[in-house]
Amino acid sequence: MKTSELRHFFEKVDSNSSLQIELIPKELQGLNNQYWVSYYFEEQIFDKKFIFLPDTLLENNLVDVPVLGQKGILII
Repeated sequence: MKTSELRHFFEKVDSNSSLQIELIPKELQGLNNQYWVSYYFEEQIFDKKFIFLPDTLLENNLVDVPVLGQKGILII
């Protein structure tokens, strides 16, 4: 199953902060979900792809993310 591709742009995201991009409906949590983040740092562009395997975006997988002071899915 393939779902739509969404694109978002944020002019600025402060360090040690987060932004909610989109909610993933429960019926899509059983699929691979991927996010591709591109950002500029000192006039150079960087990319990072985050892939969440099926059933990893579940509430029981939330951990404390100290730098943000909230819970989230932490990828190391």
